[in-house]
Amino acid sequence: MRSCKIHDRQLNTRCGQLTHIAQQYDIPIANWLDLSTGIAPTSYPVPQIPEATWRRLPEKSNALIRAAQQYYQGQNLMPISGSQSMIQLLPELMTSQNKTVNRAFIPAIGYQEHKKAWANSCAKVCLYQDIAQLNALTAQDLVVVINPNNPTGTRYTTTQIGHLFEKIKKVGAMLVIDEAFMDGSPEHSFIQHSGDPQLMILRSMGKFFGLAGLRLGFLAAAPLG
Repeated sequence: MRSCKIHDRQLNTRCGQLTHIAQQYDIPIANWLDLSTGIAPTSYPVPQIPEATWRRLPEKSNALIRAAQQYYQGQNLMPISGSQSMIQLLPELMTSQNKTVNRAFIPAIGYQEHKKAWANSCAKVCLYQDIAQLNALTAQDLVVVINPNNPTGTRYTTTQIGHLFEKIKKVGAMLVIDEAFMDGSPEHSFIQHSGDPQLMILRSMGKFFGLAGLRLGFLAAAPLG
């Protein structure tokens, strides 16, 4: 099996274009293991459901929320059309909640859509290597933690996240935790604290369950005003 993480610079820019790479190396697609998407290659065995379901975005549903609460072991869950859409909306959401964000602290290595979203806002993007570096925070700061990190796999314990959150709460800043890959180690999730107004947690359904076509994720946060 070959991984899409190829050292050749040209192929690295094409990571994710499996058909092109398979043709270039004359190796059948079935013999490749594509790691570029972060989506599990073995999907959840979804039973037969109406075809129209795959063409709809999530709607408010008490049954869906109850199922999510049971699975994630947390409350304050709101269905969203995938965590990616919420990442893009976060700067606007902060503005709508009258929350000024002057600086957005983003992992130096991590899912780049977080950096892109805040770079397109009025906030200054500050890159960090480890959450232990985040000390001189102010009320106008927002910290993004990707836990576990994509693509490094670095994972913080709830104790480590708790120490950071204490600093954030003390100054009145905001913490956003991207837990899109937390399903493999749910004991490290911080979701039980999601009732705090200074915390937002993003969860994804598509990656772990291998259901990329299912536009569904959840925002765990205190009720928005």
